[in-house]
Amino acid sequence: MPRSIKDILPSSNELTEMNPEEVGPFLLEYLNESNKEKFHLNNLISSLSNYYDRDDLYKISIVISESWSWLEREVLIIPDPENISSGWVTLSRKGKELKNATDFKKYHFGNLLPREKLNPVLLQKVRPVFIRGDYETAVLLAFREVEIKIRNTSNLTNFYGVDLVRKAFESESGPLADTKLPRNEQDAMSHLFAGVIGLFKNPISHRNIDFENPNEVAELILFSNYLLRLLDSIQQK
Repeated sequence: MPRSIKDILPSSNELTEMNPEEVGPFLLEYLNESNKEKFHLNNLISSLSNYYDRDDLYKISIVISESWSWLEREVLIIPDPENISSGWVTLSRKGKELKNATDFKKYHFGNLLPREKLNPVLLQKVRPVFIRGDYETAVLLAFREVEIKIRNTSNLTNFYGVDLVRKAFESESGPLADTKLPRNEQDAMSHLFAGVIGLFKNPISHRNIDFENPNEVAELILFSNYLLRLLDSIQQK
């Protein structure tokens, strides 16, 4: 038997303190469990009176309405094709896939690293590790790919880490040095890549580092993505 909406939602005190994007996954889980094909916000709001007292009902109705709008914005619920003008909705294809908190977590984290923005090697090797929640490995793999790209592009097969970067970007003579740039900018490019390898890749290779914030980790991976694109542009010169 499907659970009631009250069985799935957090307590009323918690609920009224949460943002729509926090409540949305619970609401979506309820819609998926209901075994219904079509839903209407008015019916859902009316049903809340069976579970909440008068003092809480209006505040909770506001939260549910906001979360409903968020689900629409995320295209997780869509207008029912047979009742488009009457306010009835149905679960989208993506909405049907996100049946529980684990599914939604993967979906949310995937949005932090959009497929269309990632270098193919990061898409294949790093994004799945990130979505799985292994942040330390994801960061290590991302910046290791930057080091590998530098080594392959420069043909400096016997150098590693910061030494590799310094040799590859050595002003005027390094294989990746852009001699069209002023000397200080060539040096800055060397400092940029050496700093990245020394700060983000090397420490993880030698000790455990706890990454707890998925948003921060996604930013680091996107930074490595930019560096790979920058190396592609250097290679083409």
